Amino acid sequence: MYSITHLLRITIFSIVPAILCSCASQITTYQPEPKVIYNSGAPIPTKITLQQTLYRERVFTPEGLKSSTRAVDYQYTLTMPDNTTTELSFLNAKNDPDRKAAIDIVFYNDANACWVTGTMHPDTKLVHREGGNLLQYVSVNEQFYKATVKVFTKDRLLHESTIEVCSPSENANVYSKAIMFYDRSIPAYGYCGRNGKTVYFPLTNTSKVIDANQCCPEKGAGWYYRDDKASYFKEGHISIPD
Repeated sequence: MYSITHLLRITIFSIVPAILCSCASQITTYQPEPKVIYNSGAPIPTKITLQQTLYRERVFTPEGLKSSTRAVDYQYTLTMPDNTTTELSFLNAKNDPDRKAAIDIVFYNDANACWVTGTMHPDTKLVHREGGNLLQYVSVNEQFYKATVKVFTKDRLLHESTIEVCSPSENANVYSKAIMFYDRSIPAYGYCGRNGKTVYFPLTNTSKVIDANQCCPEKGAGWYYRDDKASYFKEGHISIPD
């Protein structure tokens, strides 16, 4: 049988979103400056540039009128050293509400003449603050995040996959605060997953558990959220035992 407190909690959290949504105003678009997400460097660089179009609306919240991004268009272009530009249409997306087409990092693999990307999808949930009153909730990370990895050439998408990685923790993280390490020379990603310390090889879509000891933080222990998603990735050397 539900307690009165539990029923009140359900009622409040079902009514408030409906009220806030009903107050939303007309959606507008905004284009930030193009962003170079890959640059090969001197002497004549190869560049990958992202142009975004944000669909925004003004929403009434308990803190007042705020701007909220409802969806995003993503358009990627490749500029070669001879200054020719090619649209990477297989990476593009229109009106993407979940921002699944976003790319956090991208690096080039010389041996296979292709680019490899990484994108983290943080996931949070509301949890009642211990000892707090009825309305005291905090947003904490889910225990696992999904990460999207893409492999492509200038002409086509070769492979796309999604893997599960441990969410960040101030108390426990084998990879020193970065959720995923990448080694462009292999290429490979190293991370803590459900089965332990794991190495993922994006070119073959295979993975190898190199340490089966549980390296994820305990559920609910020391979770926090980072706004800068690029900080989830860090370049380094990944040692793979025979």
